[in-house]
Amino acid sequence: MFRFQQVMRARKKITPPSGPGNLEGSQVPHNAGRGKRSGAASGLRLFGTRKYGLRKRLALAFDQMMFEWRDRRLAQTFAALPLEEIERIPKINGEMPRCQVTEPLVFVACDTVYFANYAPPLLRSMNRYSPGAEVHFHIFNPTLREVFEPIKRLRQECGTLRISLSWENVDFSASTEEYARVYYSSMRFVRLYQIFVEANRDILLLDVDSLVRARLETFWTRMRDADVTFRSRFSHPDPKRRMLAGVMGLRNSNATMAYLRSVAWRTALHLLKATHPPQWYLDQRLLMLEFNRRHAIPNELKYEPLSATYIDWHYRDSSAIWVGKGNRKQSSQKYQSLMRRLSATAPSQPEHRSSKKLP
Repeated sequence: MFRFQQVMRARKKITPPSGPGNLEGSQVPHNAGRGKRSGAASGLRLFGTRKYGLRKRLALAFDQMMFEWRDRRLAQTFAALPLEEIERIPKINGEMPRCQVTEPLVFVACDTVYFANYAPPLLRSMNRYSPGAEVHFHIFNPTLREVFEPIKRLRQECGTLRISLSWENVDFSASTEEYARVYYSSMRFVRLYQIFVEANRDILLLDVDSLVRARLETFWTRMRDADVTFRSRFSHPDPKRRMLAGVMGLRNSNATMAYLRSVAWRTALHLLKATHPPQWYLDQRLLMLEFNRRHAIPNELKYEPLSATYIDWHYRDSSAIWVGKGNRKQSSQKYQSLMRRLSATAPSQPEHRSSKKLP
C-alpha cells in the first residue's frame, strides 16, 4: 500500500509546502504564470512532459522512497550518537569568523581546485559591488600554492573585505573520485552548522562560483523575515532538484539552529556511517527532506523564497547574484565575460550601484 501511494503521488501535481510565499516567482521565469495559468501549472509546463514522462516519474518516486527509507534507518540505528561523537570527522584548522556581530557573515566552502579557479573572481566581485562584507572560507585539503599564498594577496587586494579561513585535511586514498565529490558538496553543511554555532550570527551561504553584482544589504533585509531563505522549485518532478542550495540565507534563530543541526547530523551519518555509498545531490536531498519535516509544523520553520531578482543562473542584468549552475556557466558568454574581467590581477575598485535597488 505504501509503494502504491508513492506511485500515485508521482502522477499527481506536486503541492508546495504551505506557508508564506510558497511559489513567489522563484520557480518559473518572469513571464511564466501570467494570464490564466497558475504558478504550479506554469512550473509543470516549464519542466515538460517528455523528459519527465510517467515512467520517469515513477522511477524518481521509487528512488526518493528508497533514499528516505535509508535515511530513516540510519537515524534509527545511530539515534544515540550525537554529531560531536561521530568518528572520522576531520578536525577544523585555521581561524574562526568574528562572533556575535550584527552584520551577517558570508560562508563559502569548497576544495582547493575550486578555490583557485573561482574564489578570486568572487572576492573581487564582492569588493567591487558590496564593499565591507565579511567572508569566511572553509577549504578541503588546501595547498600552499593554490590557497594559502593566494589568500594573502586577495586580502591585500580586496581591502574592503574582512576574510577569514579555516580548513580540513581529508584522506581520500581509499575512496572513489565520486565519494570525494559528494563529500565536498555535502560536508560543507556540517561545517556550516559548526560555523553557525561559533559565529552566533546570520549567515549567507554562497557557492564559490557565484558572482556578486549588487550590495548584499538587500539579502540582509530579506533574511530578517524568515529563518531560512533559498531558491525553490517545489513543482519540479525530480525531488533532488526542488531546492537550489547554492545560495541560502540563514537567520540566527533557534529554529534555524535545530534545522542545521539535524541536516549536519544526517549528512555525517550518510558520509561516514552508511554502508550504501552516498550519491550526488545528497546535500539538496537532506536539506529538502528536513525542511519538509519542519515546515509542515505550524510556526516551526519560517521560510521565504528567493526569486530570480536575487539569485539567477540565466545571468540577467537585473540580478544581484549570478550562480555558476552546471554547464550553463561554461556556455554563457555573459558569465564568462564577467569572470574574465574579475580574474584579472588588477585591483578592483569598490563600486556603489545606487541604481540597483532590490525589493
